[in-house]
Amino acid sequence: MEKVKAILRSDGFILSVLLFIVAGLLYLPFISRFGYFNDDWYLMYSAGAKGPLVFREIFSIDRPLRALVMIPAYYFLGPNPLYYNLSAFFFRLLSGLCFLWTLRMVWPRQRWMTLSAALLFLTYPGFLSQPNAIDYQSHLSGLAAGMLSIALTVKAIQSENRTGKIAFYLFSILLGWFYLSQIEWYIGLEFFRFACIFILAYREKESLWARMLRFSRWAYPLILVPGVFLIWRVFIFKSERGATDLNLQFGDVLSSPLTVLLNWSRTLGNDSLDVLFSAWFIPLRRLSFRITNNEWLVGLGIAALVLAAVWVAFSLNQKPEVEQPDHRTGWKREVFWLGVGLIVFGLLPVILVGRSVDFKSFSRYSLIASIGATLLWTVGLSAIANPRARTVLLSLLLLSASLTHYANGLAYARATEAVRNF
Repeated sequence: MEKVKAILRSDGFILSVLLFIVAGLLYLPFISRFGYFNDDWYLMYSAGAKGPLVFREIFSIDRPLRALVMIPAYYFLGPNPLYYNLSAFFFRLLSGLCFLWTLRMVWPRQRWMTLSAALLFLTYPGFLSQPNAIDYQSHLSGLAAGMLSIALTVKAIQSENRTGKIAFYLFSILLGWFYLSQIEWYIGLEFFRFACIFILAYREKESLWARMLRFSRWAYPLILVPGVFLIWRVFIFKSERGATDLNLQFGDVLSSPLTVLLNWSRTLGNDSLDVLFSAWFIPLRRLSFRITNNEWLVGLGIAALVLAAVWVAFSLNQKPEVEQPDHRTGWKREVFWLGVGLIVFGLLPVILVGRSVDFKSFSRYSLIASIGATLLWTVGLSAIANPRARTVLLSLLLLSASLTHYANGLAYARATEAVRNF
């Protein structure tokens, strides 16, 4: 009984419950009213007509290993969109929990920063395709697998048990291959992995050579994750779809390299600003049309519950003796450059193949870069000396995210209703 009480009072349990409540308030209100959207129609029709093994043929042209997700998903979930949306909710929540776990292992004393970053990542309003849950099973399961893979990497480094260390490394590598097999442009997550290893290795007060050796020793098994995937993707697999054919996409570089580089640079700058700033107001402004005053009251009520849950969790999770700054003074610098790198490397794989962030049609391309955006926001908020002002600004971001997801869910529910009426 005492062990149960200890678990219920632990930080891990309290924060897990908090993230579950927040995610539930944001992603579940309209879940029973979502139907099929976009590619969901032909995916479910094909599986219903020919059986779930048809997914091997459907995905063979660009991402053949997506069948690893969709075949068992159809066997267990069938054609009902509700179950896919519940699955998407689970994967979204799991990615947030793994992100928090990773941050707590790397910066254990920065409690406010790590919890704030996890909340902003979980509620990030720039990704609006979650209700399209059937087609986005691979996106969301891949995101969860990638975040868990990175958490296991950090756990392996910090583990003192040799058997445990090997197991953590092994599962980290396997999950790394899995998430890249689902969505190849998620490879920007590998910057997160190796940056965490670099931060942990370079904290020790040793010579530069000793730190480099430590980084190499910790990192070299993980080279298998991007290395094996890139060898397969570039030299073995031949994509039949232009958007994922690397040779086709990079053809313009040879003909007009300067023009292409300038276009890439401009797109990277614009997309970085979109991911960091525009995501917090443009989607909400776009989705706010056709919402009545009564519907806004419901949305504000949901947002109020989100903020109340967050404030309670922060008050329960405050431990002044742990909140004191680390013995290091450079954690803000570490988080800042990690955030910048994640935005850049999260967007580059998308930009290099001619895509860009668009909150109307291509909000999915903000997913990996959103991790960096949330880290930069928490660094900026942490720089505010007044705790009350810092809390107010964090609350405004969460308010914007809550209203955006409410409006987005309502728009998807109305779209389903319109199709049913037709």
